Amino acid sequence: PALYLAAAVTALLFIPVGDLPPVVSFPGDLVCFIYLLALSRAALILAAMDTGSSFEGMGASREALYGALVEPALLLTTATLALMTGHTSFAAIFSAATPVEVRFTIILLLLGYLLTKIFIVEQGRIPVDDPRTHLELTMIHEVMCLDYCGIDLAFIQIAGWLKGAALAVLAADTLLLGAMADSLQLLVWSKTEDAQHGRNRPAPVLDTLLGTAHRRKVTGFATAAEFEAAKAEI
Repeated sequence: PALYLAAAVTALLFIPVGDLPPVVSFPGDLVCFIYLLALSRAALILAAMDTGSSFEGMGASREALYGALVEPALLLTTATLALMTGHTSFAAIFSAATPVEVRFTIILLLLGYLLTKIFIVEQGRIPVDDPRTHLELTMIHEVMCLDYCGIDLAFIQIAGWLKGAALAVLAADTLLLGAMADSLQLLVWSKTEDAQHGRNRPAPVLDTLLGTAHRRKVTGFATAAEFEAAKAEI
């Protein structure tokens, strides 16, 4: 449990929160982040098997299976971020200039969605697992700490929360970066001649996905007199 907590705390230090830089940052820290999450999983599995309980052994087996499925997805996600930005540090990735292209916006939004799914799996939430149940045969995460109590149980619970916080903030940062890239398309368009005439306005990807694109209306003015006339009507 102590190793599980230490790995989770260290992994959380690599993630920036909004415009706040991470506590620890160096080139290649995203690889270190993935290995720390794998170390925390291995520590939890060994802790469950150390109790000698058959129920916790089943939970450890299921945890290893989900880890084999989730960790390649997380590795591909971080590798895609590194390829898009040319950096291998989370601090540099989320502070680098994002290309103003639709394909990059779509990729970032898809990566944020994938990280959200990884968060659900790691936290054992529905539909992957149901933490509210008390049936050991259906548990994955909860069954591995049934025989623990006191400070060891506290370490396991706190480490799980911190691990979930790291993945949640990483997903939020990626989605925020995608939303910023989506908004920059409108900013670039607003400086063009098409914007002055209100034509060829790029459709925001987020509005298309959310079905709100038809609600927006942009009025263009060819001359200053037309603008003043519309302003007077308002």
